[in-house]
Amino acid sequence: MLRVGKIYRLKFPGIAARVIKPPTGQAFPSFPFLVESLFLRSRWYVNARGEPAYADAPRLIVDPSPDAASQK
Repeated sequence: MLRVGKIYRLKFPGIAARVIKPPTGQAFPSFPFLVESLFLRSRWYVNARGEPAYADAPRLIVDPSPDAASQK
């Protein structure tokens, strides 16, 4: 699960992005997190697994949760 304020790596090598709180009433139900990259100068919505809402947006690398690791 993503946390607001935490920095995550992107699938692009050497680039990171920070999860920020979306504006009130602007988040999609299936993509509740807003990600911002200062290097890429962009923002995009992602779901809890780090998958972007848009096909051209980069994906986040999210560590598996302890629950998911124990179910394997």
